[in-house]
Amino acid sequence: MQRIRIGQLLNRIKESIVLVDDVSYKRVTIRTKNQGIALRDVQPGVNIGTKKQFLVRKGQFLLSKIDARNGAFGIVPEALDEAIITGNFWTFEVDEELLNIEWFNIFVSSPYFIDICSKASSGTTNRQYLDEKNFLNFEFPLPNLNEQEDFIRWYKSIRHKFEIVLRELATQYKNAQRLRNSLLQEAIQGKLVLHDPNDEAVDIMLEKIKVERLRLAQSEKEKQKLEGKFEELVIQSEIEGWLKIKAELICDIITKGTTPKANELLQIGDVPYLKVYNIVNNKIDFYYKPQFVSSEIHNKFLKRSRVYPNDVLMNIVGPPLGKVAIVPTDYPEWNINQALAIFRPVKYVMPQYLYLVLVEGKLIKDTQAVGTAGQDNLSLAQCRDFNIYIPPLNEQKRIVEKVNQLMILCDELEQNIEQSKQETEKLMKAVLQEAFTVKEEVLS
Repeated sequence: MQRIRIGQLLNRIKESIVLVDDVSYKRVTIRTKNQGIALRDVQPGVNIGTKKQFLVRKGQFLLSKIDARNGAFGIVPEALDEAIITGNFWTFEVDEELLNIEWFNIFVSSPYFIDICSKASSGTTNRQYLDEKNFLNFEFPLPNLNEQEDFIRWYKSIRHKFEIVLRELATQYKNAQRLRNSLLQEAIQGKLVLHDPNDEAVDIMLEKIKVERLRLAQSEKEKQKLEGKFEELVIQSEIEGWLKIKAELICDIITKGTTPKANELLQIGDVPYLKVYNIVNNKIDFYYKPQFVSSEIHNKFLKRSRVYPNDVLMNIVGPPLGKVAIVPTDYPEWNINQALAIFRPVKYVMPQYLYLVLVEGKLIKDTQAVGTAGQDNLSLAQCRDFNIYIPPLNEQKRIVEKVNQLMILCDELEQNIEQSKQETEKLMKAVLQEAFTVKEEVLS
């Protein structure tokens, strides 16, 4: 094993080209964290501002002088032969008399090589650039070609075992998600908790819902319309002791938000303003890009989009549809944009139960199935027409409590699987680091 400079193995290539307006060019991106080289896009020369660029060829080694210390390098694949790059990317021919290209690809993906790039970079913390002279003069131990081939066989064997573990963990994660979905399905199908015959009867439950819903009607016209729909309702359900009923009959409000003018949105203000991106994992994540509106705008122009703690929100503009969340209690009033719908159930329907029904997703799938092909939006009329199965209030409470307990266990299961995946990937990096560090120690 000999010690050799990187510059003895890599020869910098600068194959410049002047772009022509009516010719299309493949442009390259180099992903960080050893994720290799990929096609960025294909653009005609007229759309590319910098006319002097450089060609890359298949099999060349390509790195980013800005992000090499973050693992931005790789071997140019055949599909990107004759793609173009700017001067921030460096292209090298590999000396194949000294290097097996497979060995080199493994070497550059190791923490050892990333450490070389980091040591050869200089500048401020956020703007460090690879110094070509320092990089090419860096020495490291290079095994001969036979040793490189032996290393490749060893690495492939180890890598195969790691990939088996990662595939198994991926399968476990999918199964955990299936379990979560299955529990939600059972919950809203009356299969998760036992039905208590001593709970409130369906006809009594319906009468209470009717009285409350009519009391909350906004006008006499709405009240008459609702009375007609309640009279037409037949007490029947595929689930014994439950009520099948339209969403508009159990919610006094199903509406959507309003978009204020751009200059009315504030970084700091009185009333939080929610967008679809504030719903993450079916919870409100307001502190990601928080925005506010003033109390004046909220009260004067955005009355329809006003929401309160425990209102259920769902995005109705996609894709994807069906992100659901309950408005938290952090503020007394909130506001939402037009891509979100508000569901405010009457007091005999728990918001947390309605939340579970919407999160499960079958209502949305069924609605899309009967809608326009490729439909990415839901109308408020479709939301009001949702058929929802409602158990007695006490059973709703038992279902919500049971689901919450089981979801905590699902969360823990998924977290454990994700942690195992991260530890497996760290172990693979440690194995590579150890392999190349040992060679350094042997040589010294």
